[in-house]
Amino acid sequence: MVLCDAVCFVKSKFGKLLSNTLKVTLSDFYSCDVLAIAKQQLLDDILDMKSSVKFPHVPRRRDGDNRAAREIDDIISLFTCIDENKLFDRLPVYVSNNPDAMPSARLYEGDLYGRPILRLLNNLNDKVNDYGATLAILSRDLQAVQSRILPVAVQSSQQPRQQPQSQVMCHQPQHGPQSLSEFPTIE
Repeated sequence: MVLCDAVCFVKSKFGKLLSNTLKVTLSDFYSCDVLAIAKQQLLDDILDMKSSVKFPHVPRRRDGDNRAAREIDDIISLFTCIDENKLFDRLPVYVSNNPDAMPSARLYEGDLYGRPILRLLNNLNDKVNDYGATLAILSRDLQAVQSRILPVAVQSSQQPRQQPQSQVMCHQPQHGPQSLSEFPTIE
């Protein structure tokens, strides 16, 4: 038995999930480093089989952009070759010591729970994109209005203010005492 969560998952789901679904599941759940370790484990196990089958060339180490996607492509191509040559029974048994270290494929398989959740997430994503576009339009329009108002405000602040010709003073009646001496004394 070989302890390797990622290879255990791929081996158990290979042929049961579509290749693209399997790739998305792996890229969503595992880091590049975990995928690289899983690929190295699989390569070592293939060498231990001592098969006469010509496997595709897969580099042991990947670097650069899209590293995770390339690691996943390598793992899937190795499993495809194993499947095409009917060598699954010669692979060791892969196990996991923690079920939480393997993804749940239900969301990706489109079962009763996953399909509605994915639909809701897609609808939410669409709404967020729509709101972002609306906010961009509003921001653009606000900047246009500000660019028209700002020159007018600057011009009016540069002109001297004129005092009104007549001043009208309004006196409001005042209610209540004006000073402390007007308060009634408490006896």
